[in-house]
Amino acid sequence: MADFKSISLLLLSFFCLLGGVLAETYQLGLGKTYTTMKSVPLLREGDVLEVYPGTYNEYKYFTSRGTVENPIIIRGMGKIKPVFDGKGLNVTGAGRIPRALFQFAGSNYLVENIEFINADNDDGNNGAGIRIQAEKISLSVTARSQNARTG
Repeated sequence: MADFKSISLLLLSFFCLLGGVLAETYQLGLGKTYTTMKSVPLLREGDVLEVYPGTYNEYKYFTSRGTVENPIIIRGMGKIKPVFDGKGLNVTGAGRIPRALFQFAGSNYLVENIEFINADNDDGNNGAGIRIQAEKISLSVTARSQNARTG
């Protein structure tokens, strides 16, 4: 029995040390495993979401937490940036609806090479491509947002 207990503790320690090594890479896009943001599993520490070129008419509320060592990465793939288009979407922030196309309540994310357009409310105020309610969110200079009308 002592050997079983020792082996169990050793295996548990090994899996704890792996941490971010068990991260997953998910692919979103036409012809990929996932075709909508809603279909992508909950992202966890160290996970990478590769978003392939196309126009996505949807929003996502991110609540998971990455770490400084293993952030959650959302990366646009290819020379043509994927576009998240808010046209016709409700991004009022009412109830569980986000006030942006990507709203972050979790921490330690990296978003790169993605474009956000047309995120506004009926009155033209408060719409955003990205809304951050967390710490340690990094946006690469290639992420672009063209949203709420100004007047």
